[in-house]
Amino acid sequence: MTQPLNAAELESLVARAVVTDLDTGETTQLTSKPNKHCLFFEHFAAGGFVVQLRLDWADMDDNGHPMLDADFLDPVTKKPDHSMRSDPAHNTGSADSDERTYEWRFRDAAKRFTVAVTWSASGVSSASATASGTPTIVRPSYGETEGHG
Repeated sequence: MTQPLNAAELESLVARAVVTDLDTGETTQLTSKPNKHCLFFEHFAAGGFVVQLRLDWADMDDNGHPMLDADFLDPVTKKPDHSMRSDPAHNTGSADSDERTYEWRFRDAAKRFTVAVTWSASGVSSASATASGTPTIVRPSYGETEGHG
């Protein structure tokens, strides 16, 4: 998928997304939230913040994959620290490949992973038939002989 997805499209098209940590091999399923165009990772501590990574399907990178966004939360108040939006770790594009591979780095933390997406399949099918031809009228002869009318 190389086009941005809104919340409704994300919900109907993505059945599941599984992250595989390239360093540990551990897998985790991403979660969604109602009316959001992102898939969310579990929170974790990094660089004095609580970090929430999310794949933003409304913002595609140069490789046609969702941008990896990082929200930095104050560890005490759990409120977003908006000053971190200018940090390079806030937006991370995928590595230049056909796979959704990401390398996120922030201060003392680094995460390398791939994202495998299972797409929902849906569709509508229909069938129709058309017949055409030329009608032929056949009259029964009822015992008449040829030439007698």
